[in-house]
Amino acid sequence: MKPVTQSVAISLCVVFISALSCKSAPTSEEEKVKSMLKTFYANYVRMNSGVDSDKTDSLMNKYCTAKLIRYANNLYSEPPSKINSDLFLQTQMIDVRILENLRIQKDLKADNVYYVSYTYGSNSPIIVKLSVIKERDVYKIDHVFISEVGR
Repeated sequence: MKPVTQSVAISLCVVFISALSCKSAPTSEEEKVKSMLKTFYANYVRMNSGVDSDKTDSLMNKYCTAKLIRYANNLYSEPPSKINSDLFLQTQMIDVRILENLRIQKDLKADNVYYVSYTYGSNSPIIVKLSVIKERDVYKIDHVFISEVGR
């Protein structure tokens, strides 16, 4: 093999391997979404566990799309309620100790899907699947899937 051809082949292999590894490496955008979700959940849990309960509407407006707010209002508004637990935590018990082991993981196949998991009062984790979109340069929660994943 000629030296020029060999160096081109090696360069192509390096580019190809780099391209493959980029999909699994967290991007700065992914880190921004995870940071937003951690901040949302920290504030949401504190507000709904009685620590800071007076600003839930402003929190929802800041971190959730209008579509999700309408969806959530619809779930709880008509008797009987279409859901018997908290939408974002998928449990009836809200305690700040949830934050001690809250984990956020990006779905490996879907670009805008994340899993929020935690354990509290049981050995099995509670997993919440949600989608996130970018709205005017700000990431917001767009949908929470109910009963998509098991406990």
